[in-house]
Parts: sequence; C-alpha cells; structure tokens
Amino acid sequence: MKKLLIGLAAATAFTAVPASATVVLTVSAVTDAGYSNPDTFTYTFDTRPTGLTGGKIVPDEVAQNGNHAQPYGGAGGYFSVGPSDGSPATFDLSSLGGVSEISFLWGSVDGAPGYNVLTLLGTSYAFDGSDIFDPANGYQGSGGTALVTLTFTGDDQTSFTGLQFAANQNAFEIDSMNVAAVPEPATWAMMIGGFGLIGLAMRRRSRSRVSVAFA
Repeated sequence: MKKLLIGLAAATAFTAVPASATVVLTVSAVTDAGYSNPDTFTYTFDTRPTGLTGGKIVPDEVAQNGNHAQPYGGAGGYFSVGPSDGSPATFDLSSLGGVSEISFLWGSVDGAPGYNVLTLLGTSYAFDGSDIFDPANGYQGSGGTALVTLTFTGDDQTSFTGLQFAANQNAFEIDSMNVAAVPEPATWAMMIGGFGLIGLAMRRRSRSRVSVAFA
C-alpha cells in the first residue's frame, strides 16, 4: 500500500505546472496540397465549430471576388476574416481547460500593418503576417501558405483561452486546425498510477515459484 501512495504522490508532482511560461511559434512550408488526412483534423471549417464567432465559413475552394482564397493544402471549407467577412473573429477554446499545441494552415499570409493579426487570448502573445514570412505579400499559391504551430508551456497552457483573428483588409484565411488539450492532473495521476500497478503486478508475478510434489 505504501508503494502505491508514493507512486500517486509522484504523479501529482509530475503534473505541477512550472511558473515560467512561453509560446513557441514554428513555421513550416506547405509543399503539397492536402498535407495530411482531413479526418485527423480537430477543426476542418467545413462548418462553423462551437465557440467560433465572427468571420465567415467559406464553402468554396476558389477565390471569391478577389477577397479571399483557400489556404494551399486545405480542402473543402475554410475560415476567413476581413471587412466583408467580419473582423475581428474569436475562437473560444476555454472549455478545453488548457492547451499544449495548436497547428493550422495560414493562407495568403500578408504582413502589411493590420492585414493579418493573430492574438492568443489570455496570454501576452500576438503575431502578424510579418512573423510568418519575410516578405509576406499575400501570395495565394503554395509559397503563400504556412503550416503554423503554436507550442504552449508553463502557465500559458492554462491561461490561454482562445484565438482572435483580425484583418483590416480582405482577407485572413485559416484551415485544417489541430488542437492538443492539456490532460487534467487527475488523468495524469490515473495513468501513472495505472502504470505503477502494472509494474507491481509484473514484479510479483516474476517472484512466483512453481512447487512440484512427488508421490
């Protein structure tokens, strides 16, 4: 029993969130259309997901009136923000209780002041098109879309509540988003405690002996 209590205590200590916090932005090129299986995305934006307000779900893959175009590599519907689509737009992710990583396609990235602004609500971080490409000129082809990954650490994992998209010109487009939630401490404790019990059971099994009696 004592060994089990020690294991659970260790699990609780393991899940403590460090005081320091940071958000790491990683930008990868999208070289092929359909960069991943659409079935694996948390949000495809074929329909409006719960928590997303403002902006517009665009059902077509082609550019509409020159205002917006689907991010290269995406498929089906996508999300667009701008004067004609609505700006700013907010994606409330607070119900997840914490996020460790978000990745998505950022299409036709434009670095002009106010064109593409992404704010991480609940944190001190904000990014614009110039943080993604240099130069960021709004190109709609393969060289104008980025696979953007935001990695959260420390307190920012739980203080983060959502994304805000803003654009003072058409348009700011995103698609194919994956969100990794932070497991709750109880979940971690159960997992690690379970591993401890399995190890204890295996240890006891290895110590067992077979007795043979001869008549």
